Amino acid sequence: MISVLANVDHSHVVHQPYPHLVIPNALPDAEYRELEASFPSSAQFKQILKHACAQTDDNKSLKRGLRHLRRSNRRVNLSARWLVDAPGVAESWRQFIDFHSSDAFYHQLCSVFAEALAAYYPSLLAKPLPAARRGYLQGEGISLDALTAINTPARRRSEITGPHTDHPSKLFIGLYYFQIPGDIGGGDLVLYRRREPVNEKNLKWPKPDTVEAVRTVSYAPNTLVMLLNSPESVHGVTLRDKSPHARRFVNFVAEYKQAKAW
Repeated sequence: MISVLANVDHSHVVHQPYPHLVIPNALPDAEYRELEASFPSSAQFKQILKHACAQTDDNKSLKRGLRHLRRSNRRVNLSARWLVDAPGVAESWRQFIDFHSSDAFYHQLCSVFAEALAAYYPSLLAKPLPAARRGYLQGEGISLDALTAINTPARRRSEITGPHTDHPSKLFIGLYYFQIPGDIGGGDLVLYRRREPVNEKNLKWPKPDTVEAVRTVSYAPNTLVMLLNSPESVHGVTLRDKSPHARRFVNFVAEYKQAKAW
């Protein structure tokens, strides 16, 4: 399996407004086209979510995903733990998700972002931690996921999410886009710089007039975005126009529950 970071190194990392990278054409065209063609359908999303609900009592978020499949412009996720063994999923897609939720991919991330990690989280480098797919980690360590995700077709022009930071437990956040041809108009990622100091009240949802847009990344096929998460890592998504298509992507996550202490 070719990694989305196969041709990426520390020189691709931009350090303002916070460490991130944007890679157009992250995979060779043939590999991307094979994956794009095997992206799970809405029917597969429904089937996998139903199966996952039956496998666990902790299924509140899974049931919410099933409800969201019927609604306009709602986010629905398939965690790697439920997808990699699900029947009917193409082998190419299964392998892609399997690798990108593995410790091997996590070590690639650490190598690419080594300089930024040294500046933001030096204690992580001083104390290497084991990494494993979310739901399989034994004891303390880094939990990884590669969420197959969609925003459902939009019946009207509407917002996905405004300026925010992700949960403090997240160390890395990534988005890899599988835009359907014809799904145009909005849904682009915006990276923001804070104009006010961080505090407990504005950590998660800073007011729009307290941040300024620094970079906009178009929702485009085969485009990778990776962020090092910190209180400064404010990002959001532009309004999405009416569309009969799902907005498709993979959300890479590496999290450490004790990260807030860093």
